[in-house]
Amino acid sequence: MFSRPVVALILIVFLFVSPAPSQNKKDSFDGQAALEYIKVLASDAMSGRKSGEPGGETAADYIASKLKGWGLEPAGSNGGYFQDMTYEYYEVEQGAALDIVAHNKKRDFVYGEDWRQYRYSGSLTAGAGIVFVGYGISAPQKQYDDYAGIDVKDKLVLFALETPRRLENALREEAQLTNRIKAAQEHGARGILTFRSDTQAGAASYRGGPKKDIYKSGFAIISVEAKVVDFIFKWQKADPRFFFQQIEATGKPQSYDLDVQSLVNLKVDFDEKRPTKNVLAKIAGTDGNLKNEFVVVGAHMDHLGIDMTGDVLNGADDNASGTAVVMEAARVMKLNSFKPKRTIIFALWAAEEEGLLGSKYYTENPLYPLDKTVANINLDMEGHGTGQVGASGAYYAPEVWEFLKARLPKEVLDNTVPGRGGPGGSDHTHFLYNGVPAFMVGTSGPHFKTNRVGDVIGLIKPEILKNSGQFVMATLEVLSAEAKVPIVARRKETFFWRFETIVDHRTPTLDEVIREHNDVQDPDVDFQLAAVGEKPGLAGDALRVELMKDLLTGKARLAEAKGLTLFGSQAPGGGGMMGVRGPSKTTVLLGLQGVAAIRDDLRWADVFSKQGIGFITLDQPGPFFGAQGLNDEGKRVLEATGKANLLLIVKGLDPGQTKSLLENASKPVFLQTNTLPGKDILDLVKKTESTVGLVLGKDEDAASYVRKVDEAKKAIGAEYLSIVSENCLWEKAGRGQMLDVVAELLKAKYEVEDLANLFSGAFMRALNRAIRS
Repeated sequence: MFSRPVVALILIVFLFVSPAPSQNKKDSFDGQAALEYIKVLASDAMSGRKSGEPGGETAADYIASKLKGWGLEPAGSNGGYFQDMTYEYYEVEQGAALDIVAHNKKRDFVYGEDWRQYRYSGSLTAGAGIVFVGYGISAPQKQYDDYAGIDVKDKLVLFALETPRRLENALREEAQLTNRIKAAQEHGARGILTFRSDTQAGAASYRGGPKKDIYKSGFAIISVEAKVVDFIFKWQKADPRFFFQQIEATGKPQSYDLDVQSLVNLKVDFDEKRPTKNVLAKIAGTDGNLKNEFVVVGAHMDHLGIDMTGDVLNGADDNASGTAVVMEAARVMKLNSFKPKRTIIFALWAAEEEGLLGSKYYTENPLYPLDKTVANINLDMEGHGTGQVGASGAYYAPEVWEFLKARLPKEVLDNTVPGRGGPGGSDHTHFLYNGVPAFMVGTSGPHFKTNRVGDVIGLIKPEILKNSGQFVMATLEVLSAEAKVPIVARRKETFFWRFETIVDHRTPTLDEVIREHNDVQDPDVDFQLAAVGEKPGLAGDALRVELMKDLLTGKARLAEAKGLTLFGSQAPGGGGMMGVRGPSKTTVLLGLQGVAAIRDDLRWADVFSKQGIGFITLDQPGPFFGAQGLNDEGKRVLEATGKANLLLIVKGLDPGQTKSLLENASKPVFLQTNTLPGKDILDLVKKTESTVGLVLGKDEDAASYVRKVDEAKKAIGAEYLSIVSENCLWEKAGRGQMLDVVAELLKAKYEVEDLANLFSGAFMRALNRAIRS
């Protein structure tokens, strides 16, 4: 790393010696000028522009000096060009190494290929013995403890990330990675080595990383690849597969000291509050009212620094290119004395590569009101590709996109590839989460060397930079100068409504679904249940023949529908650059309304399942329950639906019936209820991996309903809880009620993950577990 005096000298050289574009007045974006900025930002002297490191700070100072020199006004804090912030800095120092000594043979393993540390791993520079502890689970209170009778003090413990299938439900909490790490720490280990077993197909595997509270400065948390495990066990009495089979067969741990040594050199620099800064400048609006509305155009200026071998990750395309386009747009618009009605904010974000942190900080601490921000334009990777400009975001802000389409110059629009858009992957994300219409702009086509050594200036094409610049400038001119850019009501709620996968849990007939929604384009309802309905007056084979006719005819019609697709068929819409995808369709899940078609011959459950039926509803439970709970017929129906891989959706059960049903269930059940069941039933819901669908009544108040949801979430967790609306979600009343619910959930500060569970995730997990063989 450079010392501060050297950094200052580099900055001075860049500011006064680096090539600068001509200051003659121009009326168009200059791609060659943008290329000159990239030459500076992506030079080796910038050391990869990592936020919180000298190269990142030098880049921010360089950008701010250019914007100031071109006459743009400061838009940062305290009348300056910066918005100061801190972030959680985590970096592994160069020279990381892992050597294993087994059977008097030593092997070196390559960092980043053979092994890597988890985030929140501490440092370890020492030799340590390795002890195999199976799955690394300590639950003596449940008669399973991989640490029983084994000494791991000051050693590394090696364990697989899966869980024994026979113990998945019982050890669900203890098997969370964070709890496995805590167990190793509590038993005195110096660190852990985790790996993935190839013997546990279908078993739960916990991919989520540890949380910050697990960090201990001298405790290493390391993931190793199969080749490391193979070398460790090469001379052992058996390989891991044998021990996992024994655990599966007996339910007893198979831990033992391997008599293998490790040599670890892992030095971690962890700073919870590393200072960095966003760069902000503006062209102030001239209209007396509209000047207090804002258009934010931004790009992340940071990259990944220097890798483990000492090579600079220059990040010319990602994202010196987007930064340069923002800079050049600012220069040209100021040079041309452009006078917008709305204020234009030019923003260069810090710490995007660390998790979109600069833009997130801005949206949490906005210097300009987000509810007065008409749009965000985000640029990321503008340096190569086909030359066409990908602009995604139309689904989440259709009113803004239609407004732009009607006003952008034809030559700009003809070279633009619009996309559906959505959050994720870049700095538009947190604007969307806050209800600001946000468009992700990046050149279409392949982008080479992303986040790798070799993303250098030689790959950047000035003519492609110009295409992006022309789109951005034209868009800024429209959004900042037009008096009536549409700002819709309830933007934040509407975004989340569009963003979440919305399930309509009503079960209209398949005929009705096709008739009413066949031609819908890019619908807000993503998943629709549909029933192949009962036939009054028919029973037995006559009923089954008619249902099968309806089913086969309906599937054929779904295959031709413009706006609908059958569950399990090829997903509509294609992948594309930056996650851009085409219009979606509503996925239709087919089911049987009631059990009349299978009750007298349970073999038909499997027949219907193989023809695409995914669920059966049971809303008249009386015939299947007696004084002692589920009767013999009910047990046979439940067993048949489970074996046929059908999800059973039940309504109207009393607590005793519900408990009996779950006690006999071999597969998950979807329980629709107006009230939260008791603890004994909730424990069974977890055990069977079922889901509680909490019903929202047609006229129910959103605030009172969300209080019920909150109570249920605290009792069982959002992963077992679904929102079920009695209203049709295609219609205005149902949509309006659900927007009210979204507003209340956001007010209660529900996380995005919880919302995903409530709207579809919990239901889909129950469905997928039920239909899984």
